[in-house]
Amino acid sequence: MITLKPLKPYKKPRGIKARWQSVRSDEFKCDWAIGVVSFHGKVPDGSRGREHADYIALECLHGMARMEAIALVMDMRALIYRWGNSIGKVFDVLRRHYHYEWEEVGKIVPIRMVTSDKSAGFQSLVDGDGFLCDSVEEAVRECAEEVAVWAAD
Repeated sequence: MITLKPLKPYKKPRGIKARWQSVRSDEFKCDWAIGVVSFHGKVPDGSRGREHADYIALECLHGMARMEAIALVMDMRALIYRWGNSIGKVFDVLRRHYHYEWEEVGKIVPIRMVTSDKSAGFQSLVDGDGFLCDSVEEAVRECAEEVAVWAAD
């Protein structure tokens, strides 16, 4: 006999919030939604930021599913983040989820991040392969270009 253990209800951590916007623009020649999520507040340093990392990952996944977004822009400019590796879970969760979802068609879901001096700690966690952008407009444009390549295939 197996024992099922209930999952505790998710509680949003204090000091952080997210705001979602959807981009559907003729300017970018994109027929699909590109989700833009802006995070505000502060992520505690080190392992104390674990709940905040969970919140960011869940918010990204839930928001993209809710709006049926095909790409994601994470605007971290108003989020204070200095250091800690718990936040790396966000990238792992997104990569894992979308890797399996899109692997069959040989595509990778476009994800971009915009940071500022407040959130400069993110820059040490991501590699320099075009993941970071200087502005939301640049990030949306890059995501839209990738989606356009998909549509052309």
